Amino acid sequence: MRAFDVDIWLERLRRFWSQGLNALGAELARGERERRERRENTAGPPSPGRQPPTKNEENT
Repeated sequence: MRAFDVDIWLERLRRFWSQGLNALGAELARGERERRERRENTAGPPSPGRQPPTKNEENT
């Protein structure tokens, strides 16, 4: 196989995989961003035991 033939073959592979791998990278980044946002929006770990009563529970 000549160097020119290898270059053509490699270019076909690059074109074939580029779009899919770029999309995968974008999805991985999106998932990581969403996980980070969820962690940042969480007020803290849930407290153990029973939750405080709601207004309806207090009146019964």
